[in-house]
Amino acid sequence: KSNKNIIKQIITGHKPNDDDTSRIRDILVYDIPVSLTSEEILQQLTLWGKTISLQMKQQKKYQTVRLKIELTSFCLIQGNTGSVVSSKVNTQRKKIT
Repeated sequence: KSNKNIIKQIITGHKPNDDDTSRIRDILVYDIPVSLTSEEILQQLTLWGKTISLQMKQQKKYQTVRLKIELTSFCLIQGNTGSVVSSKVNTQRKKIT
């Protein structure tokens, strides 16, 4: 049997202050290329806020990520408008010379 259905879990160790708990959200992000490593995904997520935990599940050439994150004030304001907030993840790798 294949190990493709294994869920990889990462806990960053970030502990929000009591004042910041209202900004914590559980978010599902999908269609992330499997070529991106967990480190690269965490780096991209710093634009949204401070990641608390991350679960990654590969599904053929894409992966689904469920994250618990303390959103920045900017992301929180954008999300409270009632519209869907989209943020493109940079999937291009930098060339190392």
